[in-house]
Amino acid sequence: MGRLSNMSEEDRPVLFFNHPAPDDWSAAVIDRYLRADRGAAVCGIEAVHGHQGLAKTLAQWDLATYPGCAPGGLADSVYERGRPFSMLAHSDFHVHKQEIEYDFPMGIFNHSLVGVPAGDHSPRAILAGLRAGRTCASQGFWLKLEDFCVGAGTGGDEVGIGGTWKGTGGGADLRIRLDSEEEIRSLCLIGRLAPGDSSSVLTSFGPQRAGPLQLEFAVPPGACSHLRLRVISARVERPAPGPPGPKGFFTSAILIENA
Repeated sequence: MGRLSNMSEEDRPVLFFNHPAPDDWSAAVIDRYLRADRGAAVCGIEAVHGHQGLAKTLAQWDLATYPGCAPGGLADSVYERGRPFSMLAHSDFHVHKQEIEYDFPMGIFNHSLVGVPAGDHSPRAILAGLRAGRTCASQGFWLKLEDFCVGAGTGGDEVGIGGTWKGTGGGADLRIRLDSEEEIRSLCLIGRLAPGDSSSVLTSFGPQRAGPLQLEFAVPPGACSHLRLRVISARVERPAPGPPGPKGFFTSAILIENA
């Protein structure tokens, strides 16, 4: 990690924790990497398992309890340190295994969205977005997140995914705006509001109809830590020949410092 940290930004890779199934990674091990990382090489974690074309994966690891995305799980353990961390979704497609067990190739189902400056799709901008935690982990292409930010309503202080909202002890508002092509089974805000709390589901906005949606959440005065969003589809259709199952959409966190 020391050698990676000393590399130039152009040459330094990004590292993420892959396959965080139970007993594969732990918060303690991730903490060791983060403490050794002086150059923001460690950028994120697999939010959902890459083998989404396999029925056994859906049966074993659901979208609420998989360690990468579970409330109070591995990603939240990093956010509780006050550090940005990218939630990622990718394919675990292996060419040599397709005759035995089919899986979705890259870009068909699991994919990561990275926030970059408007019009800048350069490798430098994408890597900067990954290091800053400006990502969403998405399954399928059924939901468009148009806004997810925290601000005090004073104008110009809104902060989005991967950013840190810095208050002066007062309250704030979390704003959510999205457009879903499908009905939503579950829409939850995950995080914590005080350093001594455990990360958990803070509120559930319940099932929602398809279409545009705007929601707000009042961040109480003095709140500190982080907030992130989890959206689960009501429909279970997935690309053929994959097995049926709900689709998830996960944001990385907005960090909150509000002394």
